[in-house]
Amino acid sequence: MTPVAARPRVGARPTGQRSSARVRRFLISAVDVSSERMRWLESSAVALISPA
Repeated sequence: MTPVAARPRVGARPTGQRSSARVRRFLISAVDVSSERMRWLESSAVALISPA
């Protein structure tokens, strides 16, 4: 369902390049956030485990 809706937007206009750059930036920021969260989870898990 979603790929059919997204298909006309992809190659329709040259502005698609701009949107793809925006999507790429969003994905990079999302990866940064997830890696930060994993690091925080890791440190909190270590803090929980080490006293016991």
